[in-house]
This record gives sequence, C-alpha cells and structure tokens, in this order.
Amino acid sequence: MTTPLVKGRTAYLQYWDARRRVNVLEVFQDTVAVTAPDGPLPAKGVGVILQVPMLEGMFCYHTHVALTPQPGDDTLLLRRCASVRRFDRRRTWRVPVHSRTKVARHGEPRAFSARIIDVSAEGAQLHVSGHFELGDMIMFRLNLPDELPHQVSAKVLRLKQLQRDDRTVWAIGVLFRDLSSPARKALTYFIWKRLQELYPREVHTLFRRSRDRGRELDRRLGLIGTPDDEVPPEISEILDAPEMPKDLS
Repeated sequence: MTTPLVKGRTAYLQYWDARRRVNVLEVFQDTVAVTAPDGPLPAKGVGVILQVPMLEGMFCYHTHVALTPQPGDDTLLLRRCASVRRFDRRRTWRVPVHSRTKVARHGEPRAFSARIIDVSAEGAQLHVSGHFELGDMIMFRLNLPDELPHQVSAKVLRLKQLQRDDRTVWAIGVLFRDLSSPARKALTYFIWKRLQELYPREVHTLFRRSRDRGRELDRRLGLIGTPDDEVPPEISEILDAPEMPKDLS
C-alpha cells in the first residue's frame, strides 16, 4: 500500500490531551517535518501520534519529537518509531503512555504533578513538576488506559532538567520495585496491546516463529515470569489469528 504520508498532506498531531492540525512539509526516510501546531509544544523526545485522514480512515504513525522549532522557525521535526525488531537490544520492550499521575517520595505527604511518558516491564519515564535526586524512592499511581490504576514504588535512576512552556520540568527514569501481581498483569496487557497497535505484523511474525511462545513472551515482555503463568487468552487469540492488519507505523 502506498503511504499517505507525503509532502503537502494535512495531518493531525495527538499529544498529551491535545489534537492539533498541521501540514506535512517534508518526508525523508523515517523523518517527517510538519508545521508547528498552535498551542504548547511537546518537548524533544516526547512521543506523538501523527494522524493522516484518508477515505479509508485515519492512518496513524507513531513518532517522537526529534527537534522543536528554533527562533524564527515554525517547523517541528518528528522521527518515526523504530521497528519492533530494533527493540531486541532492550531487555524488555518500552511503549508510550502519556497519562497523568502524582509522584511523591516515600514517607513524604507532598506530591508533584507528573506525566508518565512511557513504560516497560522494568520501569518508566516520567516528566515531573518537582525535583528529585538520583536514588530517591518514590510512589506514584500507574494509570494505564483501559486498566485499573495501581500504586507502585520505584527508584530514580536517571534525571534530566527540561524546559517546557516556559517552565522547568524534570524527566526521570525509574526502576519499579516490588510490583504487585495485579500491577504486573496490567502492564502485560497494556504493553501487549500497544505493541499490537504500533507493530502488529512484525510482532505477530516474531511470536509465530517461536517454538515456545509462552517462554518467548516471558523474555520479551518481561512480565509473565512464574512457572505457573500461561499465555493470557487474549494474547493467544491474537497469535492464532490467520493474518494481521497491515502495519501503518
């Protein structure tokens, strides 16, 4: 199928809780230049969905911000997400989330507003309004779309100061600690569903080739980790499907 992502096409950017109209200026390999949308802009590295309307429906491309507009410029540079096969280098897969939460240090009542940017089986990246230190133990509510929220503990392993909308936020990378079984199950289903949305054909092919797909899921998702665990029926149904929809990402 010919890609609808071409120069001159009208498209929409979806990020945070916003959906804004843009025009595609250039497309080169995995890089897309679009006009900067009105309103607050996502910071460099933030994942956004680029939607292209067609008669057949809305084509969605999962991207992240490669470069924000420079002074006197109105171009936002996006980079399309890597193939799922490139995630083999990670111990577990990471997928975008963009949900709101509150983050507090262990034992402290004060909580800071935050946004969960992405998650993996092992941890998450958050943008937080308050400052934390490396090694801090934190608590936050893991809010995943279509899943029940779960209170989780994590340790701050990375942090970086960012400027967004004329204010300072902190990007922190955290490692989950002692996740409950329900929280792990919620992560399993969410990550699997997001992978299906991002790379449906590749994921399907990857697991169908595996002789022991239960063990393969364990390794790739890093979540279904006990000997008694079985492949969830929702996942088995997808793997057993005769064919997958075309990958639009």
